[in-house]
Amino acid sequence: MSDKTKSVITYNIKLITKSKKEHNLLLKTLEVHQQVWNHISKDTFKTKHIDKKIIYDRNYYKCRKLFPTSPAQVIIRAKDSVYTAYKSVKSNKKLDSLKEPCEQHNLAIRLDKRLYSL
Repeated sequence: MSDKTKSVITYNIKLITKSKKEHNLLLKTLEVHQQVWNHISKDTFKTKHIDKKIIYDRNYYKCRKLFPTSPAQVIIRAKDSVYTAYKSVKSNKKLDSLKEPCEQHNLAIRLDKRLYSL
């Protein structure tokens, strides 16, 4: 494998929490991520600007106000995920045929090292 090739491994895991408090915290984090994701998706659908910087500039501070309990990294992960979803739609030449914005129905988040502490 060359230096330019990056290997990505995806794991689906089942989390078992030690207490109801931990369970509720994780659930609330996933729910707020879903709300942020759907909010950013609506804006991206409306503007049709599929660019990370534009999506960030248009939504980050709005989301901080609309979802004050959301950690900054959750908003950033949601922004990245929305960008990836719309980039795929655009590369498949389906962006113009979308009738409504993409929506996240399942509670899911891409974890990174900055989210583990949550």
